[in-house]
Amino acid sequence: MEEALGSLRAEGAKPEVAMATEPVAVESAAPSLVDRYFTRWYKADVKGKPCEDHCILQHSNRCVRGRLMEVNENILHKPSILQEKPSTEGYIAVVLPKFEESKSITEGLLTQKQYEEVVVKRSNATTATS
Repeated sequence: MEEALGSLRAEGAKPEVAMATEPVAVESAAPSLVDRYFTRWYKADVKGKPCEDHCILQHSNRCVRGRLMEVNENILHKPSILQEKPSTEGYIAVVLPKFEESKSITEGLLTQKQYEEVVVKRSNATTATS
């Protein structure tokens, strides 16, 4: 699998399945709001469920346990925006964090690079068992 991805990258071709961490092409050259103000963290296999991955966006003020400020009710009417626009309108909620807990929260999370390595290993394992 890695050889196939390597040859695709060398030829400039895109793999058939895009990783969740790959940026989506946008018309403007300016970075998105999320890219400017948030750090992406990942939790793979949440609660031991394979492929149940979560992306946590941490604002520079730190995203931790805190007060629920807003719930995105748009996802009730159009749940597909969770997948179609995960970095913008597809958010679930806004939480006002407690600053003192931020470090303990991120200690168990993966960086984008670490998460991509998990996805590649998972893909290789799936290919090997097929």
